[in-house]
Amino acid sequence: MEIKNIHQHAEWFASYMNAPDGGSDAQGEALVKCQIKKIQQFNQLLETILGEIELSENPKEYSPEMILESIKTLIEDRKEIEYTSGSYKWIG
Repeated sequence: MEIKNIHQHAEWFASYMNAPDGGSDAQGEALVKCQIKKIQQFNQLLETILGEIELSENPKEYSPEMILESIKTLIEDRKEIEYTSGSYKWIG
C-alpha cells in the first residue's frame, strides 16, 4: 500500500486528477475524505480552545497559566488522521 501525506502530496495529486487510467478516482476520494477529517479535527480543536479562553476570562478554579498550559497541550496532542480507499492511504 502506498501512503501519502495530505500536506506534502495533495498538490502533486491534484495535477493528476482524472487520469486516463482511472486510478485517480479511489485515491482522490481517499484524499478528500482525509482532508475533511483533518478540517473537522481542526474545527474541534478551535472550539475547545475557545472554551478554554472563555474560562480564562471568567476564572473560577483555574489560573490563566493553567488554561494556557491546557491549550498548549491540546495543540501538541493532535492525532494524525488517515483515510484508506482500496490500496490508497492518505495521512495528515
